[in-house]
Amino acid sequence: MTACTGSEVASGEQGGSGPITQEQIQETGPVSSAYSLVQRLRPNWLRKRGRSSINAPGSIIVYIEGSRQGSPKSLRRVEVANVKSIAYLGSDQATLRYGSGHDHGVIEVELKG
Repeated sequence: MTACTGSEVASGEQGGSGPITQEQIQETGPVSSAYSLVQRLRPNWLRKRGRSSINAPGSIIVYIEGSRQGSPKSLRRVEVANVKSIAYLGSDQATLRYGSGHDHGVIEVELKG
């Protein structure tokens, strides 16, 4: 998985910017779901942004191992123990990688194994 840099990656209040790595996951302490992990380390990733306004339809879209899963709520079904890394792509990078309809960006999850 390739994470983008600069303005395409949203930074969180904790942990800086860039993808959430295996090392950061291990250092986080007890969290059960990938949603809780993102909420703790990169909360800005869960907020809509992009070319469209916050009031625009649509959501940030989650992809797990390249497969579209839906909104960030789908991260609640992913156990942290199975996660290798998580990255955020802004709208431009998400559109290049996955096509149109990603105005609020994408959260990509790479699993172990």
